[in-house]
Amino acid sequence: SVEAVLNVSDLFILPSKSENFGHAIIEALSSGLPVITSGYTPWNGLQESRAGMNVALNAEALADAINFFASMSPEDFQQYKIGAGEYARKKIDFETLHKQYEDLFG
Repeated sequence: SVEAVLNVSDLFILPSKSENFGHAIIEALSSGLPVITSGYTPWNGLQESRAGMNVALNAEALADAINFFASMSPEDFQQYKIGAGEYARKKIDFETLHKQYEDLFG
């Protein structure tokens, strides 16, 4: 399952030229998985939120971002995992979405 893969992963990397929403990105963030992606998604300000990084779409920027996380202490990395989940909760009002789906389908 997607959840099983996310649970054994350290980072979610999706260097995208264009995302109108980026469902996979928010799914990773809501699972507490820091994300490396471009600035061409609605999920920006990742580093300021300690939720991941928005990078330029080139090999050097991606490698620098991966190295940034690889050299991080476990304690600092844990803060990014917490930040990822908090970022997702702040950006998406899951309770409102749940109510809207209940109203729509049930």
